[in-house]
Amino acid sequence: MSDCYFDGSGCLICPEQEAAPAVPARVDHQVVIGWNAGANSIAVQDGNLHVVVTNQALVAAVVVGLKSDRDRQTVPDLIEHGWYFQSLAGVGVAQVIERGVTKTMVAAYDFSDAFELRRVNGLVTYLKNDAAVYTSTVPSLGSKVVNSCLYASGDNV
Repeated sequence: MSDCYFDGSGCLICPEQEAAPAVPARVDHQVVIGWNAGANSIAVQDGNLHVVVTNQALVAAVVVGLKSDRDRQTVPDLIEHGWYFQSLAGVGVAQVIERGVTKTMVAAYDFSDAFELRRVNGLVTYLKNDAAVYTSTVPSLGSKVVNSCLYASGDNV
């Protein structure tokens, strides 16, 4: 605009400039990897309780389970009793995880499977389609929230 000037009528006059080619609009998508998303349940429960996860899609990695507080909801190692879902070679697999330590071998799952974490009198039992898979040796006491931790863009619960 330094070549522009005002004429005697007060109009701004600028010399012609060579046109710049149009740049089409675009949207870039980047996959974000790392335990950087999560959420807690609104409800806080005490006593006997259960959590059921159904219709679990294929994910890079997701942990869902019980936690004592709402802090650091993206840290799966803080989930005291939970289910760990992931994809291996395009197959959905699940296993029991407690404070970052897996307690069972991975087992394939279908979209229609139901995963339950059941706490009765402090004893936590993990069920898949109503069949017991594992019973924890660590009691669960006090108030809990349900926490989910997501590992990659596109992961969901």
